Amino acid sequence: LAARGPLVNNAARVFKEVFTMATIRPGFPGNLSGEQQAAVGDLGVRLASDMARPNGQYLVSMMGGTECFLCRLLRARGWDADEAQKLCGEILAYRLEQSLDTIVKRIVGEQPLQKWDDPNWHPEIKNDAVKKVAPFMPCGRHGFTATGQVVEIWRINQLRPTDILEKCTKEDI
Repeated sequence: LAARGPLVNNAARVFKEVFTMATIRPGFPGNLSGEQQAAVGDLGVRLASDMARPNGQYLVSMMGGTECFLCRLLRARGWDADEAQKLCGEILAYRLEQSLDTIVKRIVGEQPLQKWDDPNWHPEIKNDAVKKVAPFMPCGRHGFTATGQVVEIWRINQLRPTDILEKCTKEDI
C-alpha cells in the first residue's frame, strides 16, 4: 500500500484541480436557463412543507442542499415540475417505509460520510454487526465525481458469501 500512496495523493490533487476548473454543465446549479430557474423556484415552493419535515431535511442535506436536490429531481423528470413533485413524494415515502434515514446514523453516527480534502477517508463504523460483515465486502472508495458523489469500486466476483456465512450470524447480516 505504501507504493500506492503517491498515486492516491496525486489523484486527490488532480481531482481538486479538475473540480475547481470544471465548467458547470447546463441544468446544474450555477448554470440554469431562465425556464429552469423558474422550474426550480416553482418546485421549491411546492415542496417547502415536504423539505421542512425531518426526513426531507435529511434528504436535502445528503443531496448537497436545496438547489442541488431540486435540480436533480427536475433533471430526472425532464424539467416537469408536476412529475418532479410526484417523484419527491415517492422518494420520501420509500425512505420513510424502509427507515433509510436512520440506517446511516445507526452505522456511522453523526460523522460526515465524505470529506472533500481526503478521497480515501472513511467514517468509523459504530455498529458491531456491520464491523463484522464489512471486511468481507470487496469494495473500495475510488474518489468523487465532479458533482460530489462517492465513486466506489465493487469487485462482486471477489465476494465470498460462504466466508460471510461462516463468520457472521444471520442477525449480523
